[in-house]
Amino acid sequence: MTFTKEPLTVVRIRQPKCSRTFGVAPCNAAGSRCWNTDATCRFRAALDMTAEIVMDFVAKDESHEWIAAPGAYQPALAEPGLIGAPQYAPTELNVADGDDDKASIGLRAVVQIPFADYPHNDVGFDDYLSTRAYDPLTQGTRWGKWLKRNPFYEGNTVEVYEGNRGDALSAMTKRVYRMTKVDRTADQVQVTAKDILSQITDTGVRWPPLSPGELQVDITAVQTAFTVINAFEADYPATGYVRIGDELIAYTSRAGGSGTLTFSGCTRGVLNTTAATQKQASRVQRVIAYEAVRGDAIMKDIIEVGGGIPSAFVPYADWQGETTQWRAEYIFTSYITEPTLVEDLAGELCASMLMHLWWDERLQQIRFKAQAPEPAPVALDWQADILKGSFKEIAHPEQRASRFILYYRPRSWVGSMSDSTNFQSAREYRDVLAETQYRTATPREMFSRWIQSDALAVNLAGTYVGRFRDVRRKISFSLAAPVVWTGDQVRVTHYADTDFTGAPATNLWLITKAETIIAGAAYAYEAEDNNMVGALWEWVADTVPEWGAATPEQKATIGYWLDDDGRDLDGNPQPWRWL
Repeated sequence: MTFTKEPLTVVRIRQPKCSRTFGVAPCNAAGSRCWNTDATCRFRAALDMTAEIVMDFVAKDESHEWIAAPGAYQPALAEPGLIGAPQYAPTELNVADGDDDKASIGLRAVVQIPFADYPHNDVGFDDYLSTRAYDPLTQGTRWGKWLKRNPFYEGNTVEVYEGNRGDALSAMTKRVYRMTKVDRTADQVQVTAKDILSQITDTGVRWPPLSPGELQVDITAVQTAFTVINAFEADYPATGYVRIGDELIAYTSRAGGSGTLTFSGCTRGVLNTTAATQKQASRVQRVIAYEAVRGDAIMKDIIEVGGGIPSAFVPYADWQGETTQWRAEYIFTSYITEPTLVEDLAGELCASMLMHLWWDERLQQIRFKAQAPEPAPVALDWQADILKGSFKEIAHPEQRASRFILYYRPRSWVGSMSDSTNFQSAREYRDVLAETQYRTATPREMFSRWIQSDALAVNLAGTYVGRFRDVRRKISFSLAAPVVWTGDQVRVTHYADTDFTGAPATNLWLITKAETIIAGAAYAYEAEDNNMVGALWEWVADTVPEWGAATPEQKATIGYWLDDDGRDLDGNPQPWRWL
């Protein structure tokens, strides 16, 4: 007997719900009952939005029967509310911040989901249904009532599952998003949701947050203690730095309560600023200080603490491993003295470290990977893998950079981080041959609040030009199976991409965009030229011998040894070198 697979889409929305029971301590509410939501709360002192309602939706024609297969997801238990397939726009990488048309940390994955709107009996959504003096089935609509009761839906989790009837939910492809918008017409709604990084790219969240404290009275330029009003201990760390005007002040203690704090043990005019008389009501701004902190730890702090991204989405052990392997020397000292967009801080840090940050919808994790060579990229061939007629190549001359100017080591931490005069050091790297060959110079500038080291500045400048010296090439193609995804490196051989003789060439590419066209049948990709990933330098002990002086045992056991021709132990050419 032959069984035909029937595709099944399930949309799950997680709605926060108050865990309290109306009128039962600690909820001392009285009168008409709430709907256990924030907007309908009658006794906010007891509000506790730690419970949730899980709402599942399927298409009407998917909900009509019970599935006998053991462990199968049962569409009959879901609301038959979907009126069309979810429409996706996948995440996109912006490699080394080289594309001016994209944000520094790329573009967000977006899904738009159409739902029908219909009368609803409120079963499952109203714990006090029996107390109501009306029939909910004849009053309002399912989404109309939901939106009125849940106006603070932004940030709710939306999960989209795609599989086949008879699959367990855990066996289906799962995508996780953050609800951002609900549009409603007379008889339907459209829910828009974006990937988790939208919490820092679409909200304008800043780090550090604007501090509420103000000086209680004037202070002189030599006072080592002062009082701040309109603030609490949670607004400032126990020790650290604050900014008042253009002065940075270090303190060793802050204490108080009832909206008044006293800062003591103060050192005035630190970090190349000047101690000055400060006036009553001057804002006392918290300063975020990273002192000799490795880049992966800074990024974790920026997006989790600064951006509010849940730690469950941050595979920090993987971040640490990647940084240890490729960016162990990227240790930074920097001070953020004014509220700054978290998106900008994350993008600047990625650019300064030559790293990529993106949302991986397959793993439901935020990935943090180095711009680095892949010793064993996935091989794709036009005859065996790439779908016929899908390969296309596009040139992007506007992204070429023959010279790179890096401004680093800020003079003043209270000055502009986009003004070249506020940086002590600058490093320019030119590819003279490229400028001769292309008959023009194409400069690009970067300002880095993170880099203090000349060695890192040289490495960054040289690697950037190494990657962008030539006209950037991007390809698109389709595969019948999702063997690679965003962030993966591939080695593609295709007859439309040839060598000097016209024979099919084999080149390295970095997948910057991946999306499902037909689940189980067609997947579309975009990729960027990755042949010139850049010369990546490894710092090693002085006792490590050069290739020519190494023993056969050393050559066989040190995995990244290259011979004089730049080839690894298997004879494959690699784009990294040892310093």
